[in-house]
Amino acid sequence: MSDQSSQAPNPNSITVPTYIVIDSTIVTAIVAQIQSNFANKTLSTTNILTYTSELMQLVETYPSLSGSEKQAIVIQALQNLANTSTLDDSSKATLDSLITQVVPIFINLIISATNGELELNKKLAACKCW
Repeated sequence: MSDQSSQAPNPNSITVPTYIVIDSTIVTAIVAQIQSNFANKTLSTTNILTYTSELMQLVETYPSLSGSEKQAIVIQALQNLANTSTLDDSSKATLDSLITQVVPIFINLIISATNGELELNKKLAACKCW
């Protein structure tokens, strides 16, 4: 008998990503609002989390959207802001990496904290780090 875990992966199997269709008019409206809120600033690596939290608050004004749709809209809005910025290509590439890899984790962390799912104070008090 052979161990199934040692078998080579099936080259014919594929993983299909799940896509969320979002309303581009909502993204456009939110981008316009965030540009107004940050009129004298440009999206950058140093303020991307501030932009993300502001976008999260703006997207909350659309109660009919699911959580996944809201997250997709925030990410799309950030991508639009990055792509239309005057930053050089290297900075845009860095922003794109942050938007695709860090921002979703940050959003989920904020949602967990908002829902009371994190027990930071108890854990920090126990370790006496702060």
